[in-house]
Amino acid sequence: MGAMVEEMESLQKNHTWELVQLPEEKKISGCKWVYRKKPTVLEKEGKKFKDRLVATGYS
Repeated sequence: MGAMVEEMESLQKNHTWELVQLPEEKKISGCKWVYRKKPTVLEKEGKKFKDRLVATGYS
């Protein structure tokens, strides 16, 4: 859970997006969290997963 907070803070700090009014004729793109298991060496440090927020709804 802490990694998700760090990722969100990083996205906000880097001005990755901005909130705007959604026009009625437009749809929102979704997003989801993707997790990847880290190598055993990093697991010993207590970091078992790497997370990333990715966009969905594209082709």
